[in-house]
Amino acid sequence: MDLRSSNPFWLLNDGIHANYPSLRENINTDAAVIGAGITGALIAHHLFKTGLRVCVFDKRHVGTGSTAASTSLLQYEIDMPLHKLSKIVGEKNAVASYKLCLRSIDDLEEICSKLKAPVDFELKKSLQYASYKKDVADLKTEFNLRKKNGFALNYLTEEDVKKKFGFYAPAGIISEKGGQID
Repeated sequence: MDLRSSNPFWLLNDGIHANYPSLRENINTDAAVIGAGITGALIAHHLFKTGLRVCVFDKRHVGTGSTAASTSLLQYEIDMPLHKLSKIVGEKNAVASYKLCLRSIDDLEEICSKLKAPVDFELKKSLQYASYKKDVADLKTEFNLRKKNGFALNYLTEEDVKKKFGFYAPAGIISEKGGQID
């Protein structure tokens, strides 16, 4: 049986199955979440679990903004490497930020496991690699700082990357904790 055809929840790759009308009257709510993508949905979920009455608003269809364009790859690494973020906010705050992002992968796995709709969630390793030899020193600095702070990862040499992934990169870091969700 095809789960997608029997799924009461709409899936973007099957087209938009639900249309939510514009708000045309006043409502009472404890919290208004603007944006019905993954971030808005998670915020609404969290607020609802605390007992608040929550409404979610979006000018577009649900999940059709940047959520629909994402790769669905879940990584704890944010847009700035830990070693660079540490120089801005201090090592303690930078590490705390990375660890919160790491914990969010487990939190998402738990949320997905409790949903009634089938959700393709799986834990995955992720690869960060140096594009050029000049980037190897920064990558090694990043690896050492993360390792020092208890992150599960492995350093890959040029030969390791070629053997494991079949392409050239002068070095890489494999993070043991990542995820993928559909």
